Amino acid sequence: MFVGDGKGEKSLKPFWKRPRGSKAKIKAVATDMASAYYSAVLKNLPNAKHVFDRFHIVKLMLAIAYYLKEDLGQIWQQPNKTIAGRFLKDWCARARASGIKVLQTMANTLEGHRTGILNWYDFPIPRHAWTRMPCCDNGRGARPLIRPRGHLLP
Repeated sequence: MFVGDGKGEKSLKPFWKRPRGSKAKIKAVATDMASAYYSAVLKNLPNAKHVFDRFHIVKLMLAIAYYLKEDLGQIWQQPNKTIAGRFLKDWCARARASGIKVLQTMANTLEGHRTGILNWYDFPIPRHAWTRMPCCDNGRGARPLIRPRGHLLP
């Protein structure tokens, strides 16, 4: 086991002296996914299996999911409906390419509701104008109906 300072290839130099001097047969190496580590392991231990640690993989997935979530809000910042449609299509392509199942499902859902999403450009009803109807119950304790508050359209 070795823990070095920094994330660059230089931080691994002290490590490479140990296995060479001991003639150790290293079968596997675990690192994060930094390209410096990947190339250093490939160069110095070409026959060892490289194992990427789960923490960093999950951290990367969460970063991608957060970025896509934040970016999706930009759909309502586009200058017009046509550009917003392109933005939505691009967002869905990036969500699918992420390889994250829940984002891929979200992309399918958004594309299935594309018309309703883009209709905001024709009728920009503010988010706070919608509320749940307090008087309705579907028999299961839920209040499923929503109605516009103060934004009736002709």
